[in-house]
Amino acid sequence: MEEEYLGGLESGRMKKGMVAGYGIYATNKRIIGVKSRRALGKALAGLAFGVVGAYVGMKLSRGQSFKAIADLDEKKDFEVAKENVSSLELKKPTMWRRGHIVISTLGAVSHCSVEWD
Repeated sequence: MEEEYLGGLESGRMKKGMVAGYGIYATNKRIIGVKSRRALGKALAGLAFGVVGAYVGMKLSRGQSFKAIADLDEKKDFEVAKENVSSLELKKPTMWRRGHIVISTLGAVSHCSVEWD
């Protein structure tokens, strides 16, 4: 079966490590994380102009899906095949804590943690 883009989210308020501007995307075969200076720029513009800097993917044609996956592959920070995901934890931010996404993999101590305000 061919890989198909399912959707994603990027925001200048999301960060992995110390760098703000991050995106998490899904295909039918894997999860891909990308650093996104564009999202950071939009978030900074949002502070000045009151715009929210986040995107949610939508159903794409086969050609658009192929192009979206190729673009993500060029700038990916991490990827994990869906069969290697042991758990995915999503917590929304509260007044006292930051939200986060933690992707843990099978048989490995490593995981990816992305935070946002």
